[in-house]
Amino acid sequence: MTAVQSVEVDYFSDVLCVWAYCGDVRIAYLKDQFGDQVVIRSHYFSLFGDAHGRIGGLWAERGGLPGFGAHVAEVCGQWDHIAPAHDGLWREVQPTTSIMAHVTLKAAQLHETKKSPGAATPRSDALAQRVREAFFAQGQDISDLTVLRRLAQDNGQDWAKVAAYIEDGRAHAALHSDELEKERLQISGSPTLVMNDGRQKIYGNVGYKVMEANVAELLSNPKSGDASWC
Repeated sequence: MTAVQSVEVDYFSDVLCVWAYCGDVRIAYLKDQFGDQVVIRSHYFSLFGDAHGRIGGLWAERGGLPGFGAHVAEVCGQWDHIAPAHDGLWREVQPTTSIMAHVTLKAAQLHETKKSPGAATPRSDALAQRVREAFFAQGQDISDLTVLRRLAQDNGQDWAKVAAYIEDGRAHAALHSDELEKERLQISGSPTLVMNDGRQKIYGNVGYKVMEANVAELLSNPKSGDASWC
């Protein structure tokens, strides 16, 4: 069987999802290990589109937003590779939505791919990681566009050009396309990796070796999704 040159991976997440934040290191390591052999496309969908409504409903009998913040801190505390969760998460710092961050990230993607059509988007992916760290580790409200603007500028983005995609609606349209793709592929949660035209999905807190095995199998056998031993 002829090997393929690269594997395309669609990565779906919500920036306010603690499991996506903790799992960023696995995505980075996957890129480092496979280099140009893996192309990761970042997509965003809004589990926390109405953050207060979602958390308030699911955690109504477990302490509400502060109770959820304690849960997030416990999850973060299980990992050595990330900074401890900020003390104020969901107790003092209570983002209203992840949508503003997602729109900003789609705008950054659009600006980056306009400059290099068809290229990967390392700078916008780095911004996504910076946005997650700003909330989880530093306790910044990433539903605030002023905060997002500063994070983008600190990450080297030209804010005036990025903001143009927000102001004329193109970033919102791109985010809507991500939502439609999420529905088409029947993505059930964050984070999820999708490979092989939707045949292979890796969802949730999954170890790196599982990701590596799926990518390696597809590189050596592009038809592996039809009948895979992996």
